[in-house]
Amino acid sequence: MLIYAGPGHSASDIMMMVEPDGVLFAGDIVQNGRIPFMNSDDVDSANWLRALADVESLDPIFIIPGHGRPSTGAKQAIEFTRDYIEYVRGAMGKAVENWIGFDVAYEQIDWSKYKSMPPLAATIEAMPIGSFWSSNNHSSRMRFRRSSSCPSENILNTMNLM
Repeated sequence: MLIYAGPGHSASDIMMMVEPDGVLFAGDIVQNGRIPFMNSDDVDSANWLRALADVESLDPIFIIPGHGRPSTGAKQAIEFTRDYIEYVRGAMGKAVENWIGFDVAYEQIDWSKYKSMPPLAATIEAMPIGSFWSSNNHSSRMRFRRSSSCPSENILNTMNLM
């Protein structure tokens, strides 16, 4: 069964569930032991979370993610991806509500749970952030862009609410 799951990670998110074996080819919707990349204009984290709920209802046994290792721990991979996206949305949503700039918000967020995971293990400056935040069923897109003038900075230099 082919499942259109976009836009979530990207506008073209497609997954394939092989029934009755319970094998899910998850593409980039489900990550396994890896931080989901969210710094893209295509990312829609609210839809991504809905796609994860849909996938969870399929009750896959095996997962072949677009990034990370294949696993018999499909439920754990789905939970990890969902928990990370919800964590980023919650932290950045609070920052937006309180008019806190990205650099300050970033420094205040406790990233310790994710610090050793790829891609964070490779470089903390490449923190994959960019999220969509919704409140009262109204989605507002928060777009964060990295500063290209100084690669060592881990701040994003613009924030656009659309």
